[in-house]
Amino acid sequence: TDTILNVNTSSPGIRYYKINGFAAGEGCLDAASLKATVTKYTYPNVTVSSEHPLCVPNNGSITFNFANEPNQTQIEFSIDGGITYPYLVNDNSGSYTIDTLTDGTYTLFARWADAKCPIAIGSVILVERPSPAASVTFDDPTCSDPTGSITFSFADQSGRTALEFSLDGGINYQTAVNDNSGLVSYSNLAAGNYDLWVRWDNDECPVDLGLITLTDHPSPVLTASADSEICVGESVSLSVSSTGGDAPVIYTWNNGLSDGSNQTVAPVTDSWYFITATDLNGCSDIDTIFVKVNELPVITANGGVYCEGDTIILTSDATGTINWTGPNSFSDNVQNPQITFADLAYNGIFTLFVTDANNCSNSDTAAVTIHPAAAPPLVSDQESCGPGILNFTATNCTGSVRWYDYENSYSTVAFGTNFATPLLSESNVYFASCTSAMNCESLVKVPANAIIKETSVAEVLPVNTTCLGQVPRNNGMLIATRIIDGETYSFNVGSSYNTGTASTPATIPLDGLLSEDIPNPSAATQTYTIRIWSLDACPLDQTVEFQKQCETCLPFCEPATVERSK
Repeated sequence: TDTILNVNTSSPGIRYYKINGFAAGEGCLDAASLKATVTKYTYPNVTVSSEHPLCVPNNGSITFNFANEPNQTQIEFSIDGGITYPYLVNDNSGSYTIDTLTDGTYTLFARWADAKCPIAIGSVILVERPSPAASVTFDDPTCSDPTGSITFSFADQSGRTALEFSLDGGINYQTAVNDNSGLVSYSNLAAGNYDLWVRWDNDECPVDLGLITLTDHPSPVLTASADSEICVGESVSLSVSSTGGDAPVIYTWNNGLSDGSNQTVAPVTDSWYFITATDLNGCSDIDTIFVKVNELPVITANGGVYCEGDTIILTSDATGTINWTGPNSFSDNVQNPQITFADLAYNGIFTLFVTDANNCSNSDTAAVTIHPAAAPPLVSDQESCGPGILNFTATNCTGSVRWYDYENSYSTVAFGTNFATPLLSESNVYFASCTSAMNCESLVKVPANAIIKETSVAEVLPVNTTCLGQVPRNNGMLIATRIIDGETYSFNVGSSYNTGTASTPATIPLDGLLSEDIPNPSAATQTYTIRIWSLDACPLDQTVEFQKQCETCLPFCEPATVERSK
């Protein structure tokens, strides 16, 4: 049967017990016996110290201190009431610290390795000691003066009494202030970077509050438009602008001008303008603009009365930069311009603009009247076959007609509607113009061609018919000499040329033979008239006389003897 051995373990140590066995059902002692060992362990002897979280919420710690137990090698710790034992260390290490603990209540247990002898050590309460907290506001300096300020705002922290602030990255701290005062300001600060820190007055928990930059809000720097010059009667735009300063920037002017950055003024004498720029902070700057006023140049322009085709001369007493404008898109920049061969489009008002050395301009006008030129006359060409006097008649002129022997001549050879040339042996050209009642001559001289045509110098010779015995052969000939290739001819019987009976005009053959079948005259003589036209179509009439040939035959004639030769 099973045997239960009760031993007293009130004191530690190892005990050995002898156990005799009995045979089953016999109650007899077995001659053999067994040895049983019972070991008694002491509980871990642990003391505890702790540190509350400081500056950050999770740097609290609990430290276990313990002595080396000869019969043990490792010890385990629990901070959650023995539920878990996550911390196992050698028991000869003497102490063990659990850090990164937040505030709260921790129930502590210890036991030997292999879960032997767990023992409650008690509870530890960790209380957070936070870093100081502060918010920051600031005001920038203005008008380039050290008027900036930094204000720290903070809440009262129980258990604490005072705070210290640093403006230079924690190198130096200002005088401590009570943490229940709510805020503290530091003023008269210049523009620049400020590295802000706070800590408790016992130098604990320095906190970087960040870097702020105080930016200077300088006075507006006023820039005015340049001094200017104007001419009497002109206006000028004045403008100002500024850099820096906080909006809105107000611009005020003297001389009764309203506020604003732009002004248009028209002073009649030299004037100064004073401008003040004032920004939101009351910072200001001043600038000035000077306007010089120059007199206008005095000028006179002159035109005149002209005929169409004349040269217009515009005159002035102006000096400086000159510009004439006028009708027909006229423009010129000389003092006394000329318009050659002016047409009616230039009739009207011309304006002279003059700009002097001060860039001041003035103007004057000049009237130009242009009378139209007379219409050219109508003249027909005249011609003569051979030397002669030619008569011209001009029409379509309501004024007077002038005749010239050259187109560009200014000397007339005759006046009046009719003009007779001197005896001309060769062609010539005369010119006619018309002059109106306003004494304006026509723009063109009309040519009047006096044409002297060439006449033929040919001479026609008659060759009487020949006879066969006393029988006429009717082979009279007309032969022209001194002919020019291309001349034409026609002839008829009679002492004058008759177009009704004359032969058809034809070109004279190169051999000059006009006809070779003129019959023997029935009377003693027969007259023929031959008309020859020159290359200029001038006719030349010549008459020739043919003599009757071959007397009348006798009643019979001796027979002729005909011999064959070969």
